[in-house]
Amino acid sequence: MNPIEQVVKALRDCADELASGVEDRYVATKDHPAMKWRYERDLEPVTVARAALAEIQRWSVMEGKADPSGGFWLTTDFPSDVPAILLVRKEES
Repeated sequence: MNPIEQVVKALRDCADELASGVEDRYVATKDHPAMKWRYERDLEPVTVARAALAEIQRWSVMEGKADPSGGFWLTTDFPSDVPAILLVRKEES
């Protein structure tokens, strides 16, 4: 598993765990008008994370060369001791 896949898995696991905790905390009160905003506020990071994950799933990452489909690529060809990641967004056709 490459580092990007590890980050994606970790973010998915975190979002799922947070969503489960929020659901458990508000199970009896999430539809009550006074508590609904708190429930939605606490779920905000989950919503953002899942939207980002959905976007990432559309990308393809290839190490060291451009993706022929016009997607993303991963490169370490920068003048540094620390590998850098260059992601170029795939245009919708």
